[in-house]
Amino acid sequence: MKQFVLFLGLLCFGLSVNAQNKSVQNEVQAYFNEARTLGNKNQIDQALISLDKAAALAEENKDVKTLIDSYHMFALLYLKLDKVKTTMFYWDRAKTLIKDVEYPYGDAIDKYIEAVLLFKENQNFRALFMLNEARQLNNDRNFFNNILLAEGNIYLKLEKYESASKNYNSLVVNTDVYEKEYLATKANIGLARTNIKLANFEEAAKYAENALALADENAFLAEVIESNQLLAESYEGLGRFK
Repeated sequence: MKQFVLFLGLLCFGLSVNAQNKSVQNEVQAYFNEARTLGNKNQIDQALISLDKAAALAEENKDVKTLIDSYHMFALLYLKLDKVKTTMFYWDRAKTLIKDVEYPYGDAIDKYIEAVLLFKENQNFRALFMLNEARQLNNDRNFFNNILLAEGNIYLKLEKYESASKNYNSLVVNTDVYEKEYLATKANIGLARTNIKLANFEEAAKYAENALALADENAFLAEVIESNQLLAESYEGLGRFK
């Protein structure tokens, strides 16, 4: 199950920043960008440090929306570490703040996290429903791309291979501002996994090789390991495993 949880684009969002002045806004966004990059490279401890700095600035400036974004990002990072209790702690803190402000973006991320947790509990159809709810609240391209990736992994788990492949293929070549290479890597991994399920081992090997090349080039450490595992499975299926 854990291998599917990692689809979650855990630092995937171009988080909106609502700081009170331009210099603080730029500083907070820099911390979010840094945390996203580090998280995708599986350098979670360093990503958490960057988020701590962003949250501290949000508190200092009484910027509630940026604090909500920080808590949501904390929740997703801790999910990547499979620390569900800590995820719930930050998710609940964000929920408390969301009650007092009108913030559609925060509401969308809240539903996205709920979908992640439902998927982790094998409540796949409820997870799909919640992702669709989240989609209605936010038209951010990066957010939409991560929903596509999440849905693809759920479809794969449900053995809806055509739907899964459609979602993955839409991300193999993408123009995402924040996570172009990361999303392409995860999409190739998804296609490799899908083709292994269908016993299309030649295709699976091709996508695993693509994923490995992208992961190596961008230092996506967890994806390097996952791609190698999928490549080994593909070669074994082809009778070329040594």
